[in-house]
Amino acid sequence: MTTTPPAADSVQAARLLSELGVALVEAGDLGELLQRLADAAREIAGARYSAIGVLNDEGTGLSQFITSGMDEAAVRGIGDLPRGRGLLGTIITERRAVRVDDIPADPRSAGFPAGHPPMTSFLGLPIVLADRVFGNIYVTDAESGAFTDAHERLLETLAAYAALAVRGVQIRDERQRWIDDLEEMCSITGAVGRMLDTAELLPEAARRSRALLRCDTVGVGLLDDAGALHFPYAHGAHALHLEALRLSGGGLGAARSALREAIPDATSIVEPLAVQGRTVGALVVVGHRDDDGWQGRIIEVLAQHIGVAVANASAMSEQEARLEEQSEQRLREVRELMEQEVRSRTLAAQEDERSRVARELHDEAGQLLTGIGLRLKALEAGAEPEAAAELSELRRHVRDAQGSMRQILRRLRPVDLEAGLRHAIVELSGRIEETGQCVVGVQISDLPPMSDEVELVLFRATQEALTNVARHSEASRAGVALTAFGERLRLTVEDDGVGFDPSAATDRFGLGGVAERVALVGGSLRLQSAPGAGTSVTVDVEACGPVGTQGVPPGPSTEGHG
Repeated sequence: MTTTPPAADSVQAARLLSELGVALVEAGDLGELLQRLADAAREIAGARYSAIGVLNDEGTGLSQFITSGMDEAAVRGIGDLPRGRGLLGTIITERRAVRVDDIPADPRSAGFPAGHPPMTSFLGLPIVLADRVFGNIYVTDAESGAFTDAHERLLETLAAYAALAVRGVQIRDERQRWIDDLEEMCSITGAVGRMLDTAELLPEAARRSRALLRCDTVGVGLLDDAGALHFPYAHGAHALHLEALRLSGGGLGAARSALREAIPDATSIVEPLAVQGRTVGALVVVGHRDDDGWQGRIIEVLAQHIGVAVANASAMSEQEARLEEQSEQRLREVRELMEQEVRSRTLAAQEDERSRVARELHDEAGQLLTGIGLRLKALEAGAEPEAAAELSELRRHVRDAQGSMRQILRRLRPVDLEAGLRHAIVELSGRIEETGQCVVGVQISDLPPMSDEVELVLFRATQEALTNVARHSEASRAGVALTAFGERLRLTVEDDGVGFDPSAATDRFGLGGVAERVALVGGSLRLQSAPGAGTSVTVDVEACGPVGTQGVPPGPSTEGHG
């Protein structure tokens, strides 16, 4: 067996490697680069098939497998792509070139799945990137019958090109990510720096920081006068867990330990919010990845700016509180009396209206139907058999009408809610998706028992928010999340659309009506949006509402008001 290819093949291989060096530098992204490498390996080695396998993060198997020489039908026929067993696994574990003349006869071979084309000769070697194996190059079925030392040297050169090109793409992608992150971080710090109300500042800081850090949850914790850390607002999967915590004493080190116990199986960072050496709170990041330390630096800068913003907002709040204390004291008793009067009159008016409707149905329609039924019964007694049958049928219709009338006041819930709130939200989201305007993801946790009024309010809030997404947002994706922690419920509807300025004047009043309904059951509605930054609608409410709201009828429907 010869160990060098013909001179013409060597010249062609050298030319291909030279051309490939230029082409790899111009590759648009990693996927395009890997496909070019696979094609080049097949041509340089004179092989029928080739592939590039990318290792997973642990380096124990393959996460990607890019082929060359197989058409789409052949790839589909194979089914699941290799994951790094047999000869492929040997290269992964031994990190060296492997060359085989007869794959089926080699004891390390794991065999081929059904539908896989037959292969005989094999050559594979690792792509080493900064002492770490990035992936492997494989070629099979040499046109010359077997692969040689010369083929191996050519592929080693290709692997060196591949390592440089992959690292170049990674550096370019990292640089662009750093630029994007820095721009967004400047936008966030500028936005929160202008806010002088912590109720506005904390949600904005948590929501936008979570998007920048691409993590599960971000919470902004504040230290109270007793030195305990609590979270007025958090955003993400563990938001309600954080907001329910109150971490007393022990400093931020104890807070880290308490977070690990409260939210197991989730990595967390607790970065202090410090102003002039004084800690005012902590920025907590849960479920993050920081392979290169970049996120850690971003978190440090965010915490510095958010700490200053919180301190400024707290100082402004304290000053305003001092100025308003005297006037509030004078107005407090008057306000309480007025609120009691308003509540009393509102409830009395609702009860009076219910009573009036009930009396009219009973006295007018009810008595009329009863009289008709008695008259028909009397006529039926003296009628001919054929007429008596018809009169009996009429009396049955009268009884049905009486039954329908008795059910009218019971029909306070939408039809979609008859199968439960979860079903209603899924159905509603499905109808929005059917319009083809955007994809709607739905995430609903286990829900506690809740009152009919709270179910209706949550359904109407979802309905109005998704209607606005479909009509106004121009979004490609939207999400509905309904989570629970104890008796607390949180509904969040978000989209990636064009957003808007919530403070601008508008003639749309749908969400205003929803906010009134939410207030009737003791909840709150928060609207967050900005031009180009999407929209988020959040409703917080207790599962059964506050004491005294049971039986209070919901306000007018907001359906159809964008």
